Amino acid sequence: MYKYLLLFIFIASNGQAANSNVVSLAPGYGDLTYALPKVGDYTLPVLAHAADGVVLNTQGQVESLHEIYKGKYTLLSFIYSHCGDVNGCPLSSHVFNQLKSKMNNDPVLADHLQLLSISFDPERDTPEMMKQYGDNFRFSGNKGLWKFLTTSSVKALSPILENYNQDIQREMSVSGENTGDISHILRVFLIDPKMDIRNIYSVGFLHADLVVNDLRTLMINYSFKQKELASTIVSQTAVLSVPGDAKDGYENESYVTQSKAITERKGREADLLSIANNPPLGLPKIISPKDNALTEEKIKLGRKLFYDRRLSLNSTI
Repeated sequence: MYKYLLLFIFIASNGQAANSNVVSLAPGYGDLTYALPKVGDYTLPVLAHAADGVVLNTQGQVESLHEIYKGKYTLLSFIYSHCGDVNGCPLSSHVFNQLKSKMNNDPVLADHLQLLSISFDPERDTPEMMKQYGDNFRFSGNKGLWKFLTTSSVKALSPILENYNQDIQREMSVSGENTGDISHILRVFLIDPKMDIRNIYSVGFLHADLVVNDLRTLMINYSFKQKELASTIVSQTAVLSVPGDAKDGYENESYVTQSKAITERKGREADLLSIANNPPLGLPKIISPKDNALTEEKIKLGRKLFYDRRLSLNSTI
């Protein structure tokens, strides 16, 4: 199958197709005609959160997309094994194959990136068929870097396509029979380890060099943010807390906070019960329910919770 694809590309690129409709190949098949921006000089904003979905691997085992995404940058494409549009599924497979070769020679890429191809056509593309399709690319190295997935049925596939805005049309013959061909717009998704979509490549922009550039930029930005966050946490910890101010033992009645916000506060505690019962001019008096009167003990509990930074989003407020 892959030899046939390469032959088709060769014929099309040399203008020797049997008919007069010569295919104009996508940029992903050749060298880029423009210079890429310097790695790290640009940003890739979050476009959306990548949806989950239930898929089957080539062994027929059920897997969750979110479980697969965890801890990796992921390049996700939708294909079907018998696609004949050279600028469709074969293009994404060609670019993925180039990326796989790059990953085999670059441990950093191999550690951080994975390739996923999900079939549009689960009725034909069974797990075994996807395994055979994937075997066409085995010569380019480690099979684990590129996973070929399908679903148990068209019904199971539908929510995944909908969540990723993948519109498809199953082509019909004149007699109304399904020809097996599927019309779709090529879209390849770059997903970060937090499962956020950071770029969507169309035919004109799907190129291995561009993907690697984007990936390295994301990795640099992520590394910088992690270092910045770590530095901030260390700085805040030195000012706001001591090592003992943790959640260990919090469930015990004997727990005592080590927060400097409490242990090193200066001044005298305000008599909040007196203020509540005799509020300053202009403020209403607090009227408590008869079965839940305001007490000094409740005020002390409220004060303790108010100053407990563990109840804040980042444990610093």
